[in-house]
Amino acid sequence: MRNLMRRLRKLRLPALILGPPILLLAVYATLIEPRMIEVTRHEIAIKDLPPEFDGFKIVQISDIHVAVWVTNEDVRGFVALANAQKPDAVVLTGDFLTRLSDDIPGIGKALGGLKTERGTYAVLGNHDYWKDADAITKALRDNGIEVLFDETRDINVGKARIRIVGTDDLWEGAPDFEKAFEGIEEHDACIVLAHNPYAVVQMNARLADLVLSGHTHGGLIVLPGYGAIMSSSRLGRKVVSGMHRVNGIPVYISRGVGTGTTLVPIRFRCRPEIAVFTLRRSGNDP
Repeated sequence: MRNLMRRLRKLRLPALILGPPILLLAVYATLIEPRMIEVTRHEIAIKDLPPEFDGFKIVQISDIHVAVWVTNEDVRGFVALANAQKPDAVVLTGDFLTRLSDDIPGIGKALGGLKTERGTYAVLGNHDYWKDADAITKALRDNGIEVLFDETRDINVGKARIRIVGTDDLWEGAPDFEKAFEGIEEHDACIVLAHNPYAVVQMNARLADLVLSGHTHGGLIVLPGYGAIMSSSRLGRKVVSGMHRVNGIPVYISRGVGTGTTLVPIRFRCRPEIAVFTLRRSGNDP
């Protein structure tokens, strides 16, 4: 007993020293950083982009994960932040909710507040299938959002166009990339929506100028000198956020706005994000 007491006394000082910083770190990672949304801005050079689309602005929102820690009121806040960017188009790259979500029509109504000149386009993620893919699809479409399953939509400005390809979820859907890219021509400016960034490997260098994805949440916890501690994508923990080139295709992986965790939200050095992309002409005659 005396030896045990001596050991406990030896541990008391380190506990007193380390306890408060650890507690503060836990509070920051669970209550503060998950709500520190960052608006990231990116200029994307696209060969053969029609001059009418030079400066065209696309806002991406991904991995909302409405549940206990993200409410429809939070979604309205995301929408207001997206609208403040004055987007020409908005894209939503899946995982709108988790299995704990009940008010699916409310999610659609909240996202229906997005204001764009040229439409809002969405694809589903694995969590949407795990809950109710049909219900979330209906909720989005009822509020004017185009939900794409291996389909193409054209965005037109006058006689010029860019092409938006939406692919089904890699894990829980049944993606058909041949069907998705049907009709895409070599000189088309083509932007692809794919919830899981590993879908880029399956696309096998098809005619995509940019792939917008999510799914990984940026790894959620990013340690100095080490990077993300995990990845939900087979691309690995070093390819979990930001711009990368995979199989020759530029792919942007959003850190998302939710966390995807159901017990406790957590983010460390991996702020949630709404991404803004400005398209620029590249490789064209003036």
